[in-house]
Amino acid sequence: MDRRVERTKRNIYLAFFELMKKKAMDDITITELAAAADIDRRTFYKHYSTVIDVYEEFMRQMQEQLIAYLEACDRGDRFDFEQFFSLLEEMLGSQRDFFEKLSKDKASMFLRYDCKDALENALKQYYRGRFPGTPAESDMYVRILAYTITGLGSDFLTDKHDLSFSDFFSLATPSLEKLWVPRTN
Repeated sequence: MDRRVERTKRNIYLAFFELMKKKAMDDITITELAAAADIDRRTFYKHYSTVIDVYEEFMRQMQEQLIAYLEACDRGDRFDFEQFFSLLEEMLGSQRDFFEKLSKDKASMFLRYDCKDALENALKQYYRGRFPGTPAESDMYVRILAYTITGLGSDFLTDKHDLSFSDFFSLATPSLEKLWVPRTN
């Protein structure tokens, strides 16, 4: 991708996340998003048709990133949750306020479910044809795992505690390791 296009899209994302801190996605207009990204509407329309398109592209990219994280943390007979949570913390990075809003704001609850669905779909792809059970068992397993991990993440972002992200997930790791099912070859 052209560096100018990458920079423009990054600016649109950053502006989108900043606006999401202040208002619901349905209330964000293309005019204000373009202004916040320091581009004109015509430039916005070169890349997207709607504000929802920005969000959907972000979700697709997040799912692709999650698949890469799952692959990177697979150790064959075990899964490296410490590395996985470290990568998730990196992903939160500059969008932490956005994810906090998802966790706290009841009006944004559908966005939280979209994040859970992105992880669930990444897990389905990760296990595709390599889960040691029936397809129905695989679907249920990845659903439980996705709800557990996103629920823990949401709890971390909304609970008042003195734990760092890594300390919080270090406490969760032993239970998740017991739950983890290695892929078959």
